[in-house]
Amino acid sequence: MATRASAQGRSVVLFSLAFLAVVAVLAMLDHFGLPQRVLATTLAAAGFDADEFIALVGDPEVKAKLVATTEEAVARGVFGAPTFFVGEAMFFGQDRLDFVREALLAIR
Repeated sequence: MATRASAQGRSVVLFSLAFLAVVAVLAMLDHFGLPQRVLATTLAAAGFDADEFIALVGDPEVKAKLVATTEEAVARGVFGAPTFFVGEAMFFGQDRLDFVREALLAIR
């Protein structure tokens, strides 16, 4: 059970990071006036439905969740990405993934 929960937690973290990266790319594409077909091609190459993904980025409910998650991150002291939490312990930076793994294994 703990292994499944840990795997689900990792999936949520990875999806969240990917989603935030795509939101940033969308903002950059819009800022520089690049066509959304560049994004659509990139998403399709990665196996995503581009139309569905772009629709989700514009969905008010998804945006509200992003705002709420960002506010929670700020309240917890997040100051950059990637930041990971295991319980209340905060780990910042990709070079800390070994520590995150150890913390996850310790709660089994």
